[in-house]
Amino acid sequence: MKAGLIDVLRSWCSEQEQGPTREGIKARFVEGGAESAYADLESTLTLGRASVWENGLCDLEILSITTGQQLLYQHHEGLQGSSLVPLLDALANRMMKYREG
Repeated sequence: MKAGLIDVLRSWCSEQEQGPTREGIKARFVEGGAESAYADLESTLTLGRASVWENGLCDLEILSITTGQQLLYQHHEGLQGSSLVPLLDALANRMMKYREG
């Protein structure tokens, strides 16, 4: 059985909390209802959010805590569960780069 985007997002957040996490990045899963969910990511300098809908939509964002400036916005359509993890990993890694300067 294929995992839906919400299940994949939930699992990814759980792995971030339990496994060897990216230094300084915290992730929190929030269920938005039967068809959507999001994950809030936080570092010392940035806030990130990954919003997913079971119909295959996904929005990724990074904001600067200091300036409020949007540093990243990506919109994806037609995603399947297997293609979400690389996007989430890239989002967290990009947040780390801002943290590192």
